[in-house]
Amino acid sequence: MAPMGYLTLTLLFVLFLLALLPTRRLWLAGTGLEWRIGYLVSLLALGLVAIEFEALGRYLIPLLLLLYLVPFSGLPDRWGRWRRRPPRDTIIEGRAVRLDPEEPPER
Repeated sequence: MAPMGYLTLTLLFVLFLLALLPTRRLWLAGTGLEWRIGYLVSLLALGLVAIEFEALGRYLIPLLLLLYLVPFSGLPDRWGRWRRRPPRDTIIEGRAVRLDPEEPPER
């Protein structure tokens, strides 16, 4: 593999700056640090592969565009609401029992 030139490093830096925008949107949506780091690293890795290997670029550019636009849709907010669902009742001998009696029932 050939060493990276200045143009490749400049494009990678510009890609990093562009990738910070949707990563910040994920932060505002309340996603965890691991998810944000994984998102940023995968976006940069796919971008670097698209820059270095032009033949794969025609397939990776639409994927990068999709990954870039997902945080700006309502999907992260819906995902966060889905993850914050309250726990369900525990079934003991065919009856629904709350393990925390102080918690009000949701009906």
